[in-house]
Amino acid sequence: MGREFREEEFVVKYRQPEKSFLIPYIDYSLCVSCGACAELHPLFFVMRDGRAWVINVEKFVADRHGDVVFCCPFRAITVE
Repeated sequence: MGREFREEEFVVKYRQPEKSFLIPYIDYSLCVSCGACAELHPLFFVMRDGRAWVINVEKFVADRHGDVVFCCPFRAITVE
């Protein structure tokens, strides 16, 4: 009657892609508010009140935007 599916075949064909929930973080003990992150990656960082802030985390894709950690000369940015 109907086609039988092996469990492995079903999992491979129909599983949902895994989402990456990695986002950039700023270690304020290392940040000197130089603004390099906001200048080089304005989509993800903005300077407010003399401090760098992470914005648009929903648009961050670690595979495409992972280089944000290299824009800080003080290594205050990590992706976790």
